[in-house]
Amino acid sequence: MIFFTVKAVTKKTLMSIKINEATKNRPGGTRVLDAPAVLIHIPHYLDMIRNEKAWQEGDRNGITVFKNEDISVVITMLEKSAKLENVQMKGYASLYLLKGRISMQAGDDTKEAAAGDLMIFHPCINYSIEAMEESSFALTHYCNEADREGEIF
Repeated sequence: MIFFTVKAVTKKTLMSIKINEATKNRPGGTRVLDAPAVLIHIPHYLDMIRNEKAWQEGDRNGITVFKNEDISVVITMLEKSAKLENVQMKGYASLYLLKGRISMQAGDDTKEAAAGDLMIFHPCINYSIEAMEESSFALTHYCNEADREGEIF
């Protein structure tokens, strides 16, 4: 990753802008991951995911579109019947379903969601997601200092 320091109007005098460099799997993948304001054009990233080998040969693919020490946002696509099982995060998470239908299980609670639905997950809860049809979503993970230090229990 490349880091630039610029003066930004924030609570801090200086803010680092984090840029992800292109990789072998994403040769055109250089992108800003953190800055004073980050515009995320979701259709662009869905097209990028769809055209990558991981999607064409597998049942899922995703890309981190924003990341700093407090928040990360990942755009993910799942093919029908693909599962993410026993996921657990220390901080809160939200999942905004962009397209498709998924089934989500957290503990004994099972819910179905459709495009446009927003789900919130509490910290340290195991949850699983299954795509009922090809689906895409934005998953945002919120992590505060206590979460990072393992003090939330």
